[in-house]
Amino acid sequence: MLDHLTGPFGFKYHQNKKFDKDWHLQQLTTLGKHDNFIDQSIHELSGGERQIVSFLRTLQFNPAIAPFDETTSALGDETAHLLMRLVLDWHDDTKALIWVTHTPSEQQALGADLWRMDNGVLAV
Repeated sequence: MLDHLTGPFGFKYHQNKKFDKDWHLQQLTTLGKHDNFIDQSIHELSGGERQIVSFLRTLQFNPAIAPFDETTSALGDETAHLLMRLVLDWHDDTKALIWVTHTPSEQQALGADLWRMDNGVLAV
């Protein structure tokens, strides 16, 4: 898993940034994972755990725009709630969050503006 988190630092765009293992451990603890979770092989992880890795891989750069597509679909209710809490803590007026979901409770918790796709047509 560590390779998947550190991999983007090899890209030219991120080459001057440093991987913050402590930040990741803090986020993983918040999500109910133990410190040794970060040392597991990505191939040993469940679908939900891989979603957590993808989530952290995005937020580790504190992006201005963060797109998430069905990020909690393979997570249990408690972990999904904790992950959404992390998103809300990260999000502020200087950042855009694009959250694709079919879960009404997530729409209500995260949505300032709700857009729907109906028969291939985007409705605001």
